[in-house]
Amino acid sequence: MKKILLLSLAIVMLSFLFTTSTINAENITDMDQISVAKGQINTYLYALNHSLVDDTIQKNIRDLVDNSNLTLLNYITGRHSIYSEWAKNNNVKFTNVSVNIDNGNIKYDKGKIYANLSTTTAVTYEYMSGKGSGVPNTFKFSEIHSLVLENKNGVYKVIEDNFYDPLRPDLSEDHVNRKVFDYNIDNNIASNALMNQKSIIPNSYKTVYYQTAAAAAYADKWTDNSGSSGTTHNPNYNYYPNNDCANFVSQCMGDSNAGNLPTDGTWYPYSLAWINADSLYNYIVNNRGWLRAYSTSTSYLDSYAKQMKVGDLVFYRWSTSGSTKDHVSIVVAFDSAGNPLVDAHTNNRWHYPWSLYSSNTTFWLVGVNASVTVPQNQ
Repeated sequence: MKKILLLSLAIVMLSFLFTTSTINAENITDMDQISVAKGQINTYLYALNHSLVDDTIQKNIRDLVDNSNLTLLNYITGRHSIYSEWAKNNNVKFTNVSVNIDNGNIKYDKGKIYANLSTTTAVTYEYMSGKGSGVPNTFKFSEIHSLVLENKNGVYKVIEDNFYDPLRPDLSEDHVNRKVFDYNIDNNIASNALMNQKSIIPNSYKTVYYQTAAAAAYADKWTDNSGSSGTTHNPNYNYYPNNDCANFVSQCMGDSNAGNLPTDGTWYPYSLAWINADSLYNYIVNNRGWLRAYSTSTSYLDSYAKQMKVGDLVFYRWSTSGSTKDHVSIVVAFDSAGNPLVDAHTNNRWHYPWSLYSSNTTFWLVGVNASVTVPQNQ
């Protein structure tokens, strides 16, 4: 790993030097500017994601960002600290990072480069001792970046990088505003989603089974489309940029091709309980037929995590005070040590360690029953 990271750093710095020399050429065209900036963008994004696990790159990435953007520079340091702390607390070492960059739209205007693009980063880690040690575990996450670079003394430097990341405290995912019907909902999509529910059999009660394997498969399909074309959200449902977490988890639980749990008058596509993390939590916890168990006590989180099952949920608040849930994910698998891995929107996370967040995060681990008895009209 040391050799790989040192080589990575050398590539980053060589690319930086190449950019420095190229931009000083006279009579450079707009397309030349874009070409040069594209190399710098790739260098920056490569370094940004490798800096999560590498101290040296984390320090040297400051050469790629303009000093005027202290928020971004402090964020880069803070995100590295979260990964470092999690690795230490879990006896983990990171062994590899790879970044796939879709350059998207890039334009040049009056000495600045504007770029909108997406990245998918894969991170591999191993436990250093105990159960599952030495076995590689890989998770992925995606980001959409809106970048601005400016020519500073012959070198393009990043002056803005606006992107959503739950690890970034100043851009944490706000739970969907309770004025939910202010959203411009496509009624045709809503109808299609409702039609995905199975037809009702005319008896008074029925037992329904939570199809957890199908829920996990659905979650995987709509978080990681690596190597395939198409979107990473189901087009049969509305999508809420930066606020799609509960909508996504509800689909995993309720779509007939996924968990197949029945909707009712409170929980149905685009209801508050469907698209709002806090309301979804209250719906499940107050619906005793659904709730298996839950834990929010810090002392018991790790031990309860070992008891979680595929299809269970993890709720988050981006602070240690208060009780409103800001985010939710669904358990889809377990790593080599038996710790839960989750999928989530937004941004997309695939097989992500459930606890890899800031120490300021509050967690609620919620177990969902595999079968429940409900009125026949649900």
